[in-house]
Amino acid sequence: MLASPGPRPLKHGWVLKKGKTGFITHWRLKYLVLLASDENDARLQIFDQVDQSRPPKHEIWLRDASVAVWDGSGAKKGSAPFVVVDRKRKFYFAAQTKGERDDWLAILQPSMDAPLPTAKPTHHRRATITSRTFSPTSSPPLRRSNSAHRYRTWSRRGDDDTMSTWSGMDRDSDAVSVYSVMTSKGDERCSSVASSRVETLSFCSEPVLTPQELTLMGNSSNGTGSYRHEDGFTFRDTLRRRRAPVVHPDPFRTSQGGGSGEPWNERYQTLLSIRPDSEEAALRQDVQLQELIGQFQETAQQMAQRMIDEYHLTSTPAIKQRTQTPSLNGRPMSPSLTEINYDGEDGHQVKGSDGTVVQDGIVFRFACNYDDATPSQVEDALSRTSNELRAINASTRASFMNSASPSHLHTVLMVLIDYKGFRVVAYADMGLQGQALQVHDLQRDPPRTDERASERLMAVGKALNLKPHTVQIGEERRVMVHMAAGVEVHFDPPSKLFYASNLHALLPMDHSPHNKIDPGPHRRLRPEFLANYPHPLTSDAFTKQSGGPRHEREANDAEVMRASKYLQEIWIPSFVSRLDSLEVRPVDSRGLVGEMHCSGVNVRYLGHISRLSTLPYIRDMAHTEMVARAFKSLFRTRLRTAILHFRSVGATVIDEEMRTYAVGMFGVALGSGEKRKKFFEDKLRDEIVRKYGFDMSYGQFAGLPKPALFLAMQYHCGLAFEDSTDYNFDSPNPIPRNRLLHFQPKVKQPAGLAHLLSPSQKVPEDERLAYHLARHIKSLGPSSKLARLDTSSAALCTVAAHYNATGRYEEARLYAQAAVSASTGNSCLAGLAMGQLIEAVCGTIFDETQMTSLYQQAVEIVTWACGIDHPVLMALHDRVAGVYAGNERWEDALEYYGRSLGIAEKALGKNHLVTAGYLVKIGIIHHTIQNPVIAIQRFTEALHLYQGLNAPLPLLAHLHHHFAQPLAERGDLDTAIMHAQRARKMYEKCLGQADPRTVETYRQVAKLVLTPYAEYEGVLTPVIRAAYKEAIGCYEKIFRYVKGSRSGKESASLLLPLGTHSSNSAKHPPSPPLLGTTSHPTPITGPLIQPHQIPLPTHPRSLLHKLTRQIISLKLRLVDSPQHREVVRTLRAANVDKNLEAQEARAVVLRLAAVSPSVYLDGVLARIEEEDASAVEELGVVLMLTEGEVVGLAG
Repeated sequence: MLASPGPRPLKHGWVLKKGKTGFITHWRLKYLVLLASDENDARLQIFDQVDQSRPPKHEIWLRDASVAVWDGSGAKKGSAPFVVVDRKRKFYFAAQTKGERDDWLAILQPSMDAPLPTAKPTHHRRATITSRTFSPTSSPPLRRSNSAHRYRTWSRRGDDDTMSTWSGMDRDSDAVSVYSVMTSKGDERCSSVASSRVETLSFCSEPVLTPQELTLMGNSSNGTGSYRHEDGFTFRDTLRRRRAPVVHPDPFRTSQGGGSGEPWNERYQTLLSIRPDSEEAALRQDVQLQELIGQFQETAQQMAQRMIDEYHLTSTPAIKQRTQTPSLNGRPMSPSLTEINYDGEDGHQVKGSDGTVVQDGIVFRFACNYDDATPSQVEDALSRTSNELRAINASTRASFMNSASPSHLHTVLMVLIDYKGFRVVAYADMGLQGQALQVHDLQRDPPRTDERASERLMAVGKALNLKPHTVQIGEERRVMVHMAAGVEVHFDPPSKLFYASNLHALLPMDHSPHNKIDPGPHRRLRPEFLANYPHPLTSDAFTKQSGGPRHEREANDAEVMRASKYLQEIWIPSFVSRLDSLEVRPVDSRGLVGEMHCSGVNVRYLGHISRLSTLPYIRDMAHTEMVARAFKSLFRTRLRTAILHFRSVGATVIDEEMRTYAVGMFGVALGSGEKRKKFFEDKLRDEIVRKYGFDMSYGQFAGLPKPALFLAMQYHCGLAFEDSTDYNFDSPNPIPRNRLLHFQPKVKQPAGLAHLLSPSQKVPEDERLAYHLARHIKSLGPSSKLARLDTSSAALCTVAAHYNATGRYEEARLYAQAAVSASTGNSCLAGLAMGQLIEAVCGTIFDETQMTSLYQQAVEIVTWACGIDHPVLMALHDRVAGVYAGNERWEDALEYYGRSLGIAEKALGKNHLVTAGYLVKIGIIHHTIQNPVIAIQRFTEALHLYQGLNAPLPLLAHLHHHFAQPLAERGDLDTAIMHAQRARKMYEKCLGQADPRTVETYRQVAKLVLTPYAEYEGVLTPVIRAAYKEAIGCYEKIFRYVKGSRSGKESASLLLPLGTHSSNSAKHPPSPPLLGTTSHPTPITGPLIQPHQIPLPTHPRSLLHKLTRQIISLKLRLVDSPQHREVVRTLRAANVDKNLEAQEARAVVLRLAAVSPSVYLDGVLARIEEEDASAVEELGVVLMLTEGEVVGLAG
């Protein structure tokens, strides 16, 4: 018998551990446990939590390791770093204090042979973070926080008037954190409490949002950048505006167009010019771009609001004209923007000769001359500027996403601000007047071309899937054009950069004879569709520049027409199919548009989507969005007309009148009575037809959920009302005037260079989410990072869902609370965030009272916003059902899954995959509570639905796997085995043999085929032999999987969501990073769409031993040779009183585990036939290991 004394713990405690080199460097809390059975057999185990029931994350055998102290470069300031090095890698740790580190070193060193050197770690370049921190040794403690977790916080006011903090914990505490925990009274919807052990997402070793910021999310006072603790202590962190770091030498000259303005263009182009040498560097570059863009749009937004708020004033003090408009050789860098006249009184503002305004290094222009423009001219200007920004995003991504490209084509940093019916275009002052050379312009006489510019245009055009074409210049000359003929390129000699402008016609027009919408020159295909279309298209189709000879123009026009037809007849129906199957799951009309854009579908096809969709709630979303956007056009026109009228009569104070107009229009559109019907018939209906080619009836309009329409109209019109649920939409005047809080601008900004667009095996999901959350938060601007925004709520909700799915409930709770606080209080996102909070709160301690309270609040909000039969409610029911199921309250879980099933049958129909999925879930619970008859009924119903709907293989396999269990319990083994074998084959086909779900089917099949012969001792018939062989094959596959898992090899394939066709990946673009976009990522269905990870036992050593015993036992039963049978019988008799030597057993175990038990036993038996005496001895050892009480395979 093998026996060894159990290891004893020598020391344990919390430290920080540096993540292994990857895309994102980070420090995270780890729990170290030092175990030793003797001085030469000590090991250091690394856990994520104090709980040690699960296997450690890492295990370091100290006899083969050394420990070192290093100078702390790259570590958290104030910490005490040290490094442990074994044969494979280095582990970087940081204790909270030097004394604590010395304790670790003193107890680790005796178990190691290596001396105690001083070393420096290997560093990787990281993004520059311009925050200032101070260690406690350099700043005296000012006050101690009231945290119940014994945090202490020192604060010091730096030179820039910011408050820097350093936070630690007392030595006797059981956890370490780098940030103090602050609480805030905040939102009354949920409490905000941060645990000392909470881990927040970090990007480049810096937290994306600290625990303090998460608890303050959605605070109405966040615009000031200063927050007051509940005991009176003021905390200032990174909310003040900071400049992004300049990595390269300044290549630009300071702007001459407004004095000493911010060098926005210099900073932007410098960041774009970085050539990342790794994936990590590319992610840092994008986040830095987002930070700069956020600062720029925040600054531009403030000035644009002032311009529009004062537009009605007819006489103001004149501006000192100190400069000309920033331009390139007399032509504005942002083309298509006509003159305006604006007078201001700020000495920092500069008025150009054409009416543009320059302030803080930003050029401001109205989208058109609103004084004289007709409605159609205004609409053309809006479309033109939107197309310009979209083309800037597309060309920037095409030029700079490939870091290996030898030449780049730069674009202007530009944002669009819509406010009170006006649009202001703001772009960075280029500072290039009189310096830039126009090197490419085919519209001039004579035209200009340049080989270097053509090379860059060709590279960008190819990346955008644009087709080169010839353009006739004059009567004899033809030029090959790779983008739109109207694109201009300018060269700046000091910086040696090429700039592209006039890009509004870059993307091909959307033109189809079957299109019910007037194509027009501004209706163009989206770059997402163009990138996935199999053929390149011409930018200038349906214009005179479409081609030189006539046949080329006709061919290019025909190709674009075919692409438009493909979009309408194939691409959009495929997208709608994904919507109807809930593969794409928007939660509201705004999310629907976000999903459309990510899939390359234009908003003008909302009517087409409504006609194609079979789901009522999808049609309602499309109708809601069409009505809201059509109302926006009418609303903006009304406000703009009013402001122009006030300007003409010399009015000075118009705020109250503007509020009256806004509330009045909203009341007419959302109230009851004949006014609403007349407004729809006279104005709204024609606008919907004109924009979307969809003739909406009044019955369809009247049937829309008014709260959802109200929220959509607020967003599109730029208004903020009280987020209450007590509006009376049955009244003729449902919105009191005092409910209008303020007008708010809508900003369109550059998209940056997004990476990691979909989950990947290459990057851990924590790191991918940290990156996307960082780029979203940075893009908001420093003063808006904690603002109440639905996009922030969606982003935080996604993080909370990930932490819930991985069992980290404290982190999930913190992010879910922040998501609730960041959401609009009466939107469905608030309800979905509460659903995540329910799961997080009950993940550690089941509190039914608190869960019920949160659930009732969430249901009230979602029901008000979406209706009683909306699929969003399924998410809430599923969360509560999952909590009850996790606490084995099966009857309660059945009740809530039954509610979800009822909604699925009404909203999705009885013949839907999701409806069938709920039948499966209910059947599983009935089987769990020993109701096999009802379980079989539910499984049978689901199987008929799946077969009729041609369900994906993962769904069918999941059903077959669970169907087999109640059948076996009812005694129908043959049918149970059939279902289990089908599940195995389906999982092998779609997921492979290395997926945990496939491995679980191996266990099920082996168990079922052996069940009839558990006590059988007779002659082996062919049927029994076949059953044994099948079971051996299954056990062998499980053995290889577990052995691979223990050796650290990749043992699990990429999990495919149940309900997703794996073949669709080639037809559709990958799911976008929904963080920071208008699309909401929170899943609206719980167990139906999310993949089911079937866990294997958490003790692979005992499992390997058990598998070995089972395989050897079955193999020996199949032995036919009399010689082999006699040898086995003799060895069993001799092993009764024999003791097994540890060294002998270890040698056999290593050889057995090197291949597999079946292969090894076949080899031993073959050697016995060759009369190899050592083989007989080995077989005896194998029999003692597998048939005795020895726990083998411990090596």
